[in-house]
Amino acid sequence: MDQDPFPLSKLLASYALSAIDQAFSIFSCIRNPNLFMWNTMLRGISVSETPEKSLSLFNSMRAQGILLDQFTIICILKSCAKKANLETGQCIHGLLFKTGFGNFINPINALIHMYAAGKRVDDAHQVFNEMILRDAISWNSLLGGYVKASRFEEALSVFREMSMSKEMFFVMSKLATKFEILNIVSRKRMKKVIGALLLYVRVD
Repeated sequence: MDQDPFPLSKLLASYALSAIDQAFSIFSCIRNPNLFMWNTMLRGISVSETPEKSLSLFNSMRAQGILLDQFTIICILKSCAKKANLETGQCIHGLLFKTGFGNFINPINALIHMYAAGKRVDDAHQVFNEMILRDAISWNSLLGGYVKASRFEEALSVFREMSMSKEMFFVMSKLATKFEILNIVSRKRMKKVIGALLLYVRVD
């Protein structure tokens, strides 16, 4: 196989998100895959039906001395979230800070999502509280975690706090929040509270 990295990277990317087995076949033929190629594979695995395979690939990557970037961390955390693999996720949590990405908003958001997906909402909230910068994804990941864990009163508290934050002014935040609030509305006992809250914050 031609080892020119540019066409190989494009070929790998074209298969990774839709045909992960074929992507693995291509990847196995590459003598010295670069960081982009490793991340492409990790991303593909994270959205596949077998996200648990990302751990062995990640370990191989580290064994070969490949330097990680924030996208590597994000991909492996997405896989952990999909399988609720909190043990591995906690290890990645520590690695995230050891590798210097502790102040990068995207991997921290992925970390919040990982804990929230595993119903470890208190851990997700602790990570959230320690963030220097937050965005709409930060808020909605935390809010969604409380909803998933059926901790509706706390979800409302987060929503109220979010409504007073500068991030709430972003349209994407408002749209995403609607979907999370609809999950709460489905619980009959919360309808009146939600209705009053939505009137208060005027979510369009």
